[in-house]
Amino acid sequence: MKFPELSELKSVTSDCRPWSHGDTILVCSRCGQVQKQIDSQWQQEVAAIYSQYAPYSLSAGQEQPVFTGGGGANYSQARSAVILQHLSELVNLPPQSTLLDVGCGNGAFLKAVSNSFPQWRLAGLEQNRLHYAEIMQIHGVANFYASLTEINQNFDVIALIHVLEHISQPLLFLTELRQQLNPSGILLIQLPNLAENPFDLVVKDHCSHFTGKTLKWLVEAAGFNTMTVVTDWVAKEISLVATPATMPIPSTLFESPDFGEASQLVKDNIDWLQNLIKQAQEVATATSQFGIFGTAIAGSWLAGILEEKVKFFVEEDRQKFGKLYLGKPVLALTELPKDSVVYIALPAKIAQSVYRRIQPLYSQVKFVLPNQPIK
Repeated sequence: MKFPELSELKSVTSDCRPWSHGDTILVCSRCGQVQKQIDSQWQQEVAAIYSQYAPYSLSAGQEQPVFTGGGGANYSQARSAVILQHLSELVNLPPQSTLLDVGCGNGAFLKAVSNSFPQWRLAGLEQNRLHYAEIMQIHGVANFYASLTEINQNFDVIALIHVLEHISQPLLFLTELRQQLNPSGILLIQLPNLAENPFDLVVKDHCSHFTGKTLKWLVEAAGFNTMTVVTDWVAKEISLVATPATMPIPSTLFESPDFGEASQLVKDNIDWLQNLIKQAQEVATATSQFGIFGTAIAGSWLAGILEEKVKFFVEEDRQKFGKLYLGKPVLALTELPKDSVVYIALPAKIAQSVYRRIQPLYSQVKFVLPNQPIK
């Protein structure tokens, strides 16, 4: 089934750069997999994105924090550290081991592993060499690969932290990757949860979109046994841990996720995004002091649509205070102009949590929830 609606809207790159247009969304009638329409134009555009890829540019390459506990800047940890902590609680990780970080970027997860397990031998895989020097300086890193075909060893742990959503043939990719994992090894996957995050559909270079159900089906069809698949390690994300199956079962024997359920989810998410745009445009037009809460994917996407209507961004990440982002100042909550209006550009559950926490503390500001009545 085709959903062409988002091709008419702007999109955003996964390193938070507004992009001029979106893509048609497809749902596979056999397995319920949600993907963008992948053609030569999409491939050329994504190649251009990756050639200048700059993760976490606003925070000077420092990984984005995960807000835990009571929320806010006083309750933040690096995302990789949070994921590694949960993995350690699930699996008994030994003092000495080997790990391959697929799609290692600028090395955020490798650094977290190196800090917690200094005796591990590490390797990174990344299709470009933009961060090669930085990766090789991380303690414990012995190898850097540009493709799976270069790897000549097996690993005890293979991590894909926000990688699989970039892969156009995820089943084939996981099947090949299984050959690089030791028989008793661990596969760790972290990626966006489409069931909780509609904004994932507008990320230009995310071509595959998952729910917990579709990810589990895919991993097991690729020859793994799922240990756990959860959505509470990091908000709006799926965490999956698996081991290689001794006797892989052909994917044709698996009961595939429901096509109708996947199609309805895509339709609901597109409707939600379209309604959000309409609401945000109305709110922004009615005030001269309009700001967006957040400078990550959702906030960057909405800013690309509203353009000059946005006067500032609001952040709780101290690394971003006082900087310019997309030509607009990044303010702390304590710096907000009186009578300003701030749109909380986040998935619904997270937006509501943020609203409940900050609204009573900053009553001079009107905070607007996505697709909720304006108070």
